[in-house]
Amino acid sequence: MLIKVISEDNFLPELKNFFPGDIRRMFMLYGVPQGVARGNHRHHATWMLMSCVKGTCRVRVTNTEGEKTYRLGSRKEFLLLRPEDWRVMDDFSEDAVLMILANEYFEEDDYNYTPYT
Repeated sequence: MLIKVISEDNFLPELKNFFPGDIRRMFMLYGVPQGVARGNHRHHATWMLMSCVKGTCRVRVTNTEGEKTYRLGSRKEFLLLRPEDWRVMDDFSEDAVLMILANEYFEEDDYNYTPYT
């Protein structure tokens, strides 16, 4: 689900209100070479909230409802991913910085590498 934050330019929204639980992990993807895809997984329990805070990237999301493609490129847009959402992030601009917040700590057993068919 794409969330558009309506705010002043210098306002940081209360991000933890967008998904269940507390923010337990934050990481960023940057310097991703052209033609390289990241993600290619879904989760068992983790919800994620992502925003391309600089540059642009594409996020393809597949779940039982089908596939949707999002183009992120505004610090005022956040993409909420449920655990069951298969995600592929690609088509990063050279200057892209994708910020990702998660409601769970990293746990290898939470990753599901079986795509929808």
